[in-house]
Amino acid sequence: MPTIKDIAKAADVSIATVSIVLNGKGKERKISEETQKRIFEIAHAMNLCAESIG
Repeated sequence: MPTIKDIAKAADVSIATVSIVLNGKGKERKISEETQKRIFEIAHAMNLCAESIG
């Protein structure tokens, strides 16, 4: 099963950024829409869903 670390590496962002985005706080923390989209696409491609986190 992929981890947040795997997604961060694939998206070339920090683990914290992945966590923020997957927890639905990307806009609030001013993470670009492009970065958020990239993270969600990678997470989807790796078959990671919200229930798998944490």
